Amino acid sequence: MNSYREIRGTGIYVREGLQSSTFRIDSLAFDCDGVLIDARESYDVTILETTRRLLSECLGFTPSLREEGRDLIHLLRSTGRFNNDWDSTYALVMLTALVRGCGQSTEGELVKKLKLCVAGLSDIKEGIGHEVVDKFLDTRLNKIKNNKIIHRLRRSLGYPGNPPYSKLATLFDELFCGSELFRRVYGERPRYYDGEGYITKDRLLVNQDTLSQLSKVMNNKLSIFTGRPRILAEYTLGPLLDYFSRESSIFVGDMNSIRNKGERLRFSAYRKPSGVAFLYMMERLGASQLLYVGDSAEDLLSVMEAKKRGRNVLFAGLYSCAANVESQINLFEALNADIILPSVNQLPNFISWMIKNEKLPA
Repeated sequence: MNSYREIRGTGIYVREGLQSSTFRIDSLAFDCDGVLIDARESYDVTILETTRRLLSECLGFTPSLREEGRDLIHLLRSTGRFNNDWDSTYALVMLTALVRGCGQSTEGELVKKLKLCVAGLSDIKEGIGHEVVDKFLDTRLNKIKNNKIIHRLRRSLGYPGNPPYSKLATLFDELFCGSELFRRVYGERPRYYDGEGYITKDRLLVNQDTLSQLSKVMNNKLSIFTGRPRILAEYTLGPLLDYFSRESSIFVGDMNSIRNKGERLRFSAYRKPSGVAFLYMMERLGASQLLYVGDSAEDLLSVMEAKKRGRNVLFAGLYSCAANVESQINLFEALNADIILPSVNQLPNFISWMIKNEKLPA
């Protein structure tokens, strides 16, 4: 593992060996949630609320999963295999059902057992998201006397699947989008929830001055690579979205509203932690070295996959929105991130130091 040095007073950590002579970025790409947008009170809360509603309806059990739930989401994302929030919801619903099926648990015991289950997902060597969960469940179901409940629950959720066909995905997006925005995205009336969406709890992390400075330095070569659909990014970013190249940006969540199966499969090749997206972005940006700014293990693993495909991509990991800042920094260090920093708004100064070949503040 590489060692890191902190630029005093900034909270920025730089991998030893990253020098101005090798730092020749000419383009930037950004994840959305946790980088440009603070989604802790929107997407994360939607995961927990969808989980509670489904468990209450299907099993008659409603766990609170407050702060402990946020810890579980963090643990899932730290595996690098749960970039999709539907997958995270599916994991929490099914693993909770599994734990309950093994005997009654207090809330504290439930959370402890769920953490053990999440840790156990690492034993499954292949697959991402729901695939990992299903394989894990299949190794455990023979220990449950009435495992028919688990099978019925699986069928009831209709997952994997997209709105309006999957109950899990539909309820999730209705809660997140709200009724009006859900209609705009899917052309369908909501079935389970008709009210204001949690997307209204989104908060901007990036400011206009940051994007203006970066756009000038990079000659307008800014892009977005995110799992959020474009219409939902536009809802929160508003005119700030104009700073990013539309032709080179990838909104993987757009595939969920595509009805054509072949087109959806083509889009799915960009799902994190695939590195294919960087081939697409760099070609359209005309980039020789790209810096990708993300906040999760999936983001960094995507960069690692792009490097295996011969692309010159660096990674900057943000940690200010992490459930546990210390563990997030440790995770990025363990995965050999190039730069680790609190906020996207610190990038202009850092890039200026590196491009001008200035000595980094000690």
